[in-house]
Amino acid sequence: MNNFQKGSEWRRWDLHLHTPNTKLSNDYGHDATVWDRYIENLESSPVEAFGITDYFSADGYYALLEKYLEKYPDTKKVFFLNIEFRVAEAISAKDTNPHIHVIFDNDENNCSRDDISRFLVALKTHGESASGVRLSCDQLKAETDFMSASVSLEDIKNALKETFGEAKPYLLAFPAKNDGVRRVHLNKRHQSPIGFFSTPQLTWL
Repeated sequence: MNNFQKGSEWRRWDLHLHTPNTKLSNDYGHDATVWDRYIENLESSPVEAFGITDYFSADGYYALLEKYLEKYPDTKKVFFLNIEFRVAEAISAKDTNPHIHVIFDNDENNCSRDDISRFLVALKTHGESASGVRLSCDQLKAETDFMSASVSLEDIKNALKETFGEAKPYLLAFPAKNDGVRRVHLNKRHQSPIGFFSTPQLTWL
């Protein structure tokens, strides 16, 4: 029988945190000190791991890493990229379009910045350019683009497959409430789009 000197350790994680660079709903303000205050708050927080989140984009995540490591190069905080997408299919209990989160491995050997760029190029939205061409996520620029954009679950699945092949350096999650999917009152029309998920809350593809 093995004897362990320490038992389980519980650590605080917050996997849904937007930055001052967020594409929508920026409540942080735009003054010159906002990033410094934001980073200082994270460093002093009891939370040890953060999912840095933005809509259809990884810009805020990479901006944070650059600024954070410049200020705290020896930090013990851990950061993951969390890209939030509005789903085109109305599969929530209220027939609204829920949000899905794709949380990526933070090991550059498994999931590089180039991989993320290729994924956002491969993932087409349901928005169109003036000439009628479907826009990819990396082509969204204006705030109105991000407000109106949506993607299908099948397109997310295909873009991940195209980018990473059989490797799966990511986790997909629906919030359990608010903009997420609920288990209650799911009729057949609602059930069909989520068939490739093992559960509607949290899954690997």
